[in-house]
Amino acid sequence: MDASLETLVIAGYVFATSLRIARPGPQGLVTDPELVALAVAQAITGLNSDRQFLGAVGKLLPGFFPHLPDQTQYNRRLRRLTGAIATVQMMVAELIAEDPVRLVDGTLIACANYPGCASHSEFAPDASYGYCPSKSLFVWGMRLVVICDIKGVPVGYDLVGPKTGDERESAFTLATAHPGSLLFADGGFWGREYDQTMALIDVHLVTPNKHQLGKRPPERDRESPHPARHRIALQQPQTPNATRRPPRQNHPRARPTHRRTPPRPHHRHAPQHPTRPAPTRTRRPRQTINPHQASRPRAVAGRAVQERRSA
Repeated sequence: MDASLETLVIAGYVFATSLRIARPGPQGLVTDPELVALAVAQAITGLNSDRQFLGAVGKLLPGFFPHLPDQTQYNRRLRRLTGAIATVQMMVAELIAEDPVRLVDGTLIACANYPGCASHSEFAPDASYGYCPSKSLFVWGMRLVVICDIKGVPVGYDLVGPKTGDERESAFTLATAHPGSLLFADGGFWGREYDQTMALIDVHLVTPNKHQLGKRPPERDRESPHPARHRIALQQPQTPNATRRPPRQNHPRARPTHRRTPPRPHHRHAPQHPTRPAPTRTRRPRQTINPHQASRPRAVAGRAVQERRSA
Protein backbone atom coordinates (compact mmCIF):
# COMPACT_ATOMS: atom_id res chain seq x y z
CA MET A 1 0.00 0.00 0.00
CA ASP A 2 1.35 3.41 -1.00
CA ALA A 3 -0.09 6.13 1.23
CA SER A 4 0.65 9.83 1.57
CA LEU A 5 1.72 11.58 4.74
CA GLU A 6 -1.80 12.95 5.34
CA THR A 7 -3.34 9.47 5.04
CA LEU A 8 -0.90 7.91 7.51
CA VAL A 9 -1.36 10.72 10.02
CA ILE A 10 -5.14 10.36 9.85
CA ALA A 11 -4.80 6.59 10.29
CA GLY A 12 -2.54 7.13 13.31
CA TYR A 13 -5.07 9.52 14.86
CA VAL A 14 -7.92 7.03 14.31
CA PHE A 15 -5.92 4.18 15.83
CA ALA A 16 -4.95 6.38 18.79
CA THR A 17 -8.58 7.28 19.52
CA SER A 18 -9.40 3.57 19.74
CA LEU A 19 -6.99 3.18 22.66
CA ARG A 20 -7.80 4.06 26.24
CA ILE A 21 -5.08 6.44 27.38
CA ALA A 22 -5.27 7.51 31.01
CA ARG A 23 -4.46 11.18 31.49
CA PRO A 24 -4.15 12.90 34.87
CA GLY A 25 -5.56 16.40 35.12
CA PRO A 26 -7.74 18.39 32.75
CA GLN A 27 -7.72 18.05 28.99
CA GLY A 28 -5.20 20.34 27.30
CA LEU A 29 -5.37 22.24 24.03
CA VAL A 30 -3.53 19.35 22.35
CA THR A 31 -5.10 15.97 23.06
CA ASP A 32 -3.18 12.71 23.48
CA PRO A 33 -4.38 11.24 20.12
CA GLU A 34 -3.10 14.38 18.40
CA LEU A 35 0.29 13.94 20.06
CA VAL A 36 0.39 10.31 18.91
CA ALA A 37 -0.45 11.44 15.37
CA LEU A 38 2.35 14.02 15.60
CA ALA A 39 4.77 11.28 16.67
CA VAL A 40 3.72 9.16 13.67
CA ALA A 41 4.27 12.14 11.36
CA GLN A 42 7.70 12.78 12.87
CA ALA A 43 8.71 9.15 12.37
CA ILE A 44 7.56 9.25 8.73
CA THR A 45 9.33 12.51 7.89
CA GLY A 46 12.58 11.38 9.57
CA LEU A 47 13.14 14.67 11.44
CA ASN A 48 14.90 13.70 14.66
CA SER A 49 14.99 17.21 16.11
CA ASP A 50 11.74 18.08 17.92
CA ARG A 51 12.34 21.79 17.44
CA GLN A 52 12.86 21.35 13.69
CA PHE A 53 9.79 19.13 13.34
CA LEU A 54 7.48 21.46 15.25
CA GLY A 55 8.65 24.31 13.05
CA ALA A 56 8.02 22.38 9.82
CA VAL A 57 4.76 20.59 10.66
CA GLY A 58 2.75 23.72 9.79
CA LYS A 59 4.07 23.57 6.21
CA LEU A 60 3.90 19.80 5.89
CA LEU A 61 0.37 19.44 7.29
CA PRO A 62 -1.39 22.82 6.99
CA GLY A 63 -4.56 23.01 9.04
CA PHE A 64 -4.19 19.60 10.71
CA PHE A 65 -3.01 20.82 14.10
CA PRO A 66 -4.35 24.26 15.09
CA HIS A 67 -2.46 24.18 18.41
CA LEU A 68 1.09 22.91 18.79
CA PRO A 69 2.92 22.42 22.10
CA ASP A 70 6.36 23.83 22.73
CA GLN A 71 9.41 21.61 22.59
CA THR A 72 9.62 20.91 26.33
CA GLN A 73 5.95 19.99 26.68
CA TYR A 74 6.04 17.91 23.49
CA ASN A 75 9.02 15.88 24.68
CA ARG A 76 7.64 15.39 28.19
CA ARG A 77 4.21 14.19 27.03
CA LEU A 78 5.63 11.86 24.37
CA ARG A 79 7.69 10.03 26.99
CA ARG A 80 4.48 9.35 28.90
CA LEU A 81 2.80 8.04 25.72
CA THR A 82 5.59 5.63 24.71
CA GLY A 83 3.40 2.52 24.98
CA ALA A 84 0.55 4.02 22.99
CA ILE A 85 2.92 5.29 20.28
CA ALA A 86 4.49 1.83 19.86
CA THR A 87 1.04 0.23 19.54
CA VAL A 88 -0.12 2.77 16.96
CA GLN A 89 3.07 2.38 14.95
CA MET A 90 2.49 -1.37 14.69
CA MET A 91 -1.11 -0.74 13.58
CA VAL A 92 0.06 1.63 10.86
CA ALA A 93 2.74 -0.86 9.79
CA GLU A 94 0.10 -3.59 9.46
CA LEU A 95 -1.96 -1.21 7.35
CA ILE A 96 0.79 -0.56 4.80
CA ALA A 97 2.29 -4.08 4.82
CA GLU A 98 1.96 -5.99 1.55
CA ASP A 99 1.61 -9.69 0.61
CA PRO A 100 1.39 -12.59 3.05
CA VAL A 101 5.17 -13.06 2.84
CA ARG A 102 7.00 -12.39 6.10
CA LEU A 103 10.66 -12.54 7.13
CA VAL A 104 11.91 -13.08 10.68
CA ASP A 105 15.41 -12.81 12.08
CA GLY A 106 17.23 -11.80 15.24
CA THR A 107 20.44 -9.96 16.03
CA LEU A 108 22.46 -9.42 19.18
CA ILE A 109 22.59 -5.93 20.67
CA ALA A 110 25.30 -5.10 23.18
CA CYS A 111 23.89 -3.32 26.23
CA ALA A 112 27.08 -2.66 28.21
CA ASN A 113 30.75 -3.66 28.15
CA TYR A 114 32.29 -2.20 31.32
CA PRO A 115 33.61 -4.41 34.14
CA GLY A 116 30.82 -5.55 36.44
CA CYS A 117 28.02 -4.68 34.03
CA ALA A 118 26.31 -8.02 34.66
CA SER A 119 25.53 -6.93 38.23
CA HIS A 120 25.41 -3.11 38.05
CA SER A 121 23.56 -2.45 34.78
CA GLU A 122 19.81 -1.85 34.71
CA PHE A 123 19.57 -4.52 31.97
CA ALA A 124 20.96 -7.16 34.34
CA PRO A 125 17.61 -8.93 34.99
CA ASP A 126 17.03 -9.50 31.25
CA ALA A 127 20.44 -9.33 29.53
CA SER A 128 23.10 -12.02 29.63
CA TYR A 129 26.07 -13.27 27.65
CA GLY A 130 25.52 -14.62 24.15
CA TYR A 131 27.66 -15.60 21.17
CA CYS A 132 27.43 -13.89 17.76
CA PRO A 133 28.63 -16.36 15.06
CA SER A 134 28.86 -13.74 12.31
CA LYS A 135 31.30 -11.62 14.36
CA SER A 136 32.85 -14.49 16.39
CA LEU A 137 32.25 -12.40 19.48
CA PHE A 138 30.68 -12.87 22.91
CA VAL A 139 28.27 -10.05 23.71
CA TRP A 140 26.58 -9.11 26.96
CA GLY A 141 23.19 -7.80 25.92
CA MET A 142 19.86 -8.80 24.42
CA ARG A 143 18.57 -10.12 21.12
CA LEU A 144 16.26 -8.06 18.91
CA VAL A 145 13.79 -10.21 16.97
CA VAL A 146 12.06 -8.47 14.05
CA ILE A 147 9.37 -9.72 11.66
CA CYS A 148 8.80 -7.67 8.52
CA ASP A 149 7.11 -7.86 5.14
CA ILE A 150 8.74 -8.41 1.76
CA LYS A 151 9.64 -4.69 1.46
CA GLY A 152 11.23 -4.48 4.90
CA VAL A 153 8.39 -2.78 6.79
CA PRO A 154 8.63 -4.01 10.42
CA VAL A 155 5.30 -5.40 11.56
CA GLY A 156 6.50 -6.74 14.92
CA TYR A 157 9.54 -6.80 17.17
CA ASP A 158 10.58 -8.05 20.57
CA LEU A 159 13.59 -7.92 22.91
CA VAL A 160 14.54 -11.25 24.48
CA GLY A 161 17.59 -12.91 25.98
CA PRO A 162 20.56 -13.71 23.77
CA LYS A 163 19.98 -17.47 23.80
CA THR A 164 18.71 -19.18 20.65
CA GLY A 165 15.75 -20.73 22.46
CA ASP A 166 14.42 -17.32 23.44
CA GLU A 167 14.65 -16.19 19.82
CA ARG A 168 12.56 -19.15 18.62
CA GLU A 169 9.88 -18.56 21.23
CA SER A 170 9.72 -14.86 20.41
CA ALA A 171 9.43 -15.59 16.67
CA PHE A 172 6.53 -17.95 17.36
CA THR A 173 4.78 -15.30 19.45
CA LEU A 174 5.20 -12.70 16.71
CA ALA A 175 4.02 -15.13 14.02
CA THR A 176 0.71 -15.73 15.83
CA ALA A 177 -0.41 -12.26 14.67
CA HIS A 178 0.06 -13.24 11.01
CA PRO A 179 -1.98 -16.37 10.28
CA GLY A 180 -1.96 -17.63 6.72
CA SER A 181 1.45 -16.10 5.98
CA LEU A 182 4.57 -17.55 4.41
CA LEU A 183 7.39 -17.06 6.93
CA PHE A 184 11.04 -17.18 5.81
CA ALA A 185 13.75 -17.78 8.42
CA ASP A 186 17.39 -18.85 8.63
CA GLY A 187 18.93 -22.08 9.89
CA GLY A 188 18.38 -21.13 13.53
CA PHE A 189 14.73 -22.14 13.18
CA TRP A 190 15.33 -25.72 11.99
CA GLY A 191 13.37 -28.55 13.57
CA ARG A 192 10.45 -30.77 12.66
CA GLU A 193 8.67 -30.10 15.94
CA TYR A 194 9.05 -26.34 15.51
CA ASP A 195 7.73 -26.58 11.95
CA GLN A 196 4.69 -28.50 13.14
CA THR A 197 4.10 -25.92 15.87
CA MET A 198 4.08 -23.17 13.24
CA ALA A 199 1.60 -25.17 11.19
CA LEU A 200 -0.84 -25.14 14.13
CA ILE A 201 -1.19 -21.35 13.84
CA ASP A 202 -1.55 -21.55 10.03
CA VAL A 203 1.96 -20.27 9.28
CA HIS A 204 4.10 -22.02 6.68
CA LEU A 205 7.75 -21.88 7.76
CA VAL A 206 10.43 -21.89 5.04
CA THR A 207 14.06 -22.52 6.04
CA PRO A 208 17.19 -23.38 3.99
CA ASN A 209 17.91 -27.04 3.32
CA LYS A 210 19.91 -28.67 6.05
CA HIS A 211 23.18 -30.32 5.05
CA GLN A 212 23.07 -34.07 5.58
CA LEU A 213 26.02 -35.81 7.18
CA GLY A 214 28.11 -37.73 4.65
CA LYS A 215 26.70 -35.92 1.61
CA ARG A 216 28.68 -33.09 0.18
CA PRO A 217 26.78 -30.27 -1.52
CA PRO A 218 27.02 -30.00 -5.32
CA GLU A 219 30.08 -28.40 -6.79
CA ARG A 220 28.17 -25.33 -7.90
CA ASP A 221 27.09 -24.72 -4.30
CA ARG A 222 30.58 -25.16 -2.88
CA GLU A 223 32.15 -22.65 -5.23
CA SER A 224 32.69 -19.05 -4.31
CA PRO A 225 30.79 -16.27 -6.12
CA HIS A 226 33.91 -15.75 -8.30
CA PRO A 227 35.57 -19.18 -8.84
CA ALA A 228 39.04 -19.50 -10.24
CA ARG A 229 37.91 -20.62 -13.68
CA HIS A 230 35.83 -17.47 -14.05
CA ARG A 231 38.87 -15.33 -13.37
CA ILE A 232 40.87 -17.29 -15.94
CA ALA A 233 38.06 -16.95 -18.49
CA LEU A 234 38.34 -13.18 -18.25
CA GLN A 235 41.91 -13.39 -19.50
CA GLN A 236 41.42 -16.14 -22.10
CA PRO A 237 38.75 -16.55 -24.82
CA GLN A 238 35.65 -18.37 -23.64
CA THR A 239 34.98 -20.14 -26.97
CA PRO A 240 37.32 -22.91 -28.18
CA ASN A 241 37.39 -21.63 -31.79
CA ALA A 242 38.26 -18.05 -30.93
CA THR A 243 41.59 -16.72 -32.09
CA ARG A 244 44.04 -16.12 -29.34
CA ARG A 245 46.31 -13.13 -29.32
CA PRO A 246 49.97 -13.65 -28.50
CA PRO A 247 50.99 -12.49 -25.06
CA ARG A 248 52.11 -8.92 -24.87
CA GLN A 249 55.86 -8.45 -24.70
CA ASN A 250 57.47 -5.69 -22.72
CA HIS A 251 59.81 -3.88 -25.16
CA PRO A 252 62.06 -1.06 -23.93
CA ARG A 253 60.57 2.27 -24.83
CA ALA A 254 62.71 4.21 -27.31
CA ARG A 255 63.48 7.79 -26.39
CA PRO A 256 62.68 10.40 -29.09
CA THR A 257 65.68 11.71 -31.03
CA HIS A 258 64.88 15.36 -30.35
CA ARG A 259 64.87 14.70 -26.64
CA ARG A 260 68.02 12.65 -26.45
CA THR A 261 70.18 13.65 -23.49
CA PRO A 262 73.94 13.20 -23.24
CA PRO A 263 75.24 10.55 -20.86
CA ARG A 264 75.73 11.67 -17.33
CA PRO A 265 79.36 11.98 -16.14
CA HIS A 266 80.65 9.85 -13.37
CA HIS A 267 80.56 11.36 -9.91
CA ARG A 268 84.37 11.15 -9.74
CA HIS A 269 84.77 13.36 -12.84
CA ALA A 270 83.07 16.72 -12.37
CA PRO A 271 81.44 18.09 -15.54
CA GLN A 272 83.49 20.76 -17.36
CA HIS A 273 82.20 23.91 -18.96
CA PRO A 274 81.97 23.43 -22.77
CA THR A 275 83.92 26.68 -23.56
CA ARG A 276 86.25 26.79 -20.58
CA PRO A 277 89.76 25.54 -21.37
CA ALA A 278 91.20 22.80 -19.30
CA PRO A 279 93.53 23.95 -16.51
CA THR A 280 97.24 23.81 -17.53
CA ARG A 281 98.99 24.53 -14.26
CA THR A 282 99.48 21.82 -11.80
CA ARG A 283 98.10 22.23 -8.38
CA ARG A 284 100.66 22.49 -5.59
CA PRO A 285 100.41 19.62 -3.17
CA ARG A 286 98.99 20.55 0.16
CA GLN A 287 101.53 20.73 2.97
CA THR A 288 100.77 19.05 6.17
CA ILE A 289 100.98 21.26 9.24
CA ASN A 290 102.43 20.03 12.47
CA PRO A 291 99.68 20.18 15.06
CA HIS A 292 102.19 21.58 17.56
CA GLN A 293 103.00 24.47 15.19
CA ALA A 294 99.42 25.20 14.13
CA SER A 295 99.59 28.74 15.62
CA ARG A 296 102.83 29.69 13.77
CA PRO A 297 101.32 30.63 10.35
CA ARG A 298 98.77 32.76 12.12
CA ALA A 299 101.49 34.63 14.04
CA VAL A 300 103.56 35.16 10.87
CA ALA A 301 100.54 36.55 9.05
CA GLY A 302 99.85 38.98 11.92
CA ARG A 303 103.45 40.22 11.92
CA ALA A 304 103.30 40.85 8.13
CA VAL A 305 100.18 42.94 8.53
CA GLN A 306 101.85 45.10 11.19
CA GLU A 307 104.86 45.69 8.95
CA ARG A 308 102.63 46.87 6.09
CA ARG A 309 100.80 49.32 8.35
CA SER A 310 104.02 50.74 9.71
CA ALA A 311 105.43 51.15 6.18
